[in-house]
Amino acid sequence: LVLVDEAEVRRRLCSRLGSQGHLVLGDAWQGDPAPIVAEMRPDLVVVSVNGDAVEALERLGVSTRPLVVALVAGDPLARAAALAAGFDDVAGIADHPVEVAARIEGVLARSRRHGRILLDDLVVDLDEHAVARDGHIIGLTATEFRLLVTFARHPRQVLTKRQLLVAVWGYDDYDVNVVEAQVSALRRKLELWGPRLVYTVRGVGYVLRPLESAQDRSATSTATP
Repeated sequence: LVLVDEAEVRRRLCSRLGSQGHLVLGDAWQGDPAPIVAEMRPDLVVVSVNGDAVEALERLGVSTRPLVVALVAGDPLARAAALAAGFDDVAGIADHPVEVAARIEGVLARSRRHGRILLDDLVVDLDEHAVARDGHIIGLTATEFRLLVTFARHPRQVLTKRQLLVAVWGYDDYDVNVVEAQVSALRRKLELWGPRLVYTVRGVGYVLRPLESAQDRSATSTATP
């Protein structure tokens, strides 16, 4: 999401990001941006900051915010203020779109390395051991968290109960019913804030499907935990 008042800057940056394979929406940085951020749940937002950097970040209005890159004037003090306010990176409003796009790619790459997994409306932060869905913090036990991380690292891949035992508990010489109980508990917590993500594949195991249609899901999953 590119929220930049300068129309030509916004157009060039959106064009560059689109050519790199990103799905981009550009709009003016006016009024209240919180509703569009909450509705779109973008992976990253670019905003032009012409005044108070802290206030600009707060205007996004989400408890679990996406990655945010600031576009500021060339003044080094403005860049420093934006970084101090909590922006993930800063670029100059006059910088070439190629450089700004490269900074954005860097932020996304660092986020992946530092342990943030983004799947639709689900955010799994490995560093802070925190999970949020649609902006709502979800309290998980240590075992539930490890189970979710395993699913999130292998989206759309069917995992057997034995595989989950090894990945989550460290061994497979254990009653597989413990997996069923933990998956059921995890589902209940995730589904408080959205539709089902983790599905049962009959006779095989479980799979996290973030983007498939309801028809595809029902064809290969059971209706009960």
